[in-house]
Amino acid sequence: MKRFLLVSLLVIVALTGMGQTREFQEICDKYKEHEDVVSLRVNRFGCFFLSLFMPAGKESEVVRNFIRHSSSFQLLVTEGEIVRDVTKEIKNYIKKDQLEELLNVKDKKDEIKIYTLDDKKVIRQLFISVVDGGKEAVFLQVKGKFSMKMIQDLAKVNR
Repeated sequence: MKRFLLVSLLVIVALTGMGQTREFQEICDKYKEHEDVVSLRVNRFGCFFLSLFMPAGKESEVVRNFIRHSSSFQLLVTEGEIVRDVTKEIKNYIKKDQLEELLNVKDKKDEIKIYTLDDKKVIRQLFISVVDGGKEAVFLQVKGKFSMKMIQDLAKVNR
């Protein structure tokens, strides 16, 4: 009986974790067939492969390091009437996964937000939301293991 309860508990914990980490992917999958939506997903091997094609130089090394520490990139670009529906689902996703707002820039109707999901000193996820007055929206999720210094170095590139 104890073994059954332990296995049941582990299954529930695993399914709960999978549900939380897959929600943005499910939003992308739901809308990717819509004509006003572009969806792109790059997995761990794709991230490594992409890092091989970075040109030489100090700034490129910072970007290459960031890409190599990434386990996946997922991009969702929407425009037109679908923006409102997708944005609403994204807000629910951010709230459900308890992403922490790192940056919020608003200029008239345009808004850029950067969220993080961290585990002590390691940032596990960056989520970037760019909404252009309700006409167009871009959402980028980057998963991996990043230090805050890595994020700071990336922000300094091309300044």
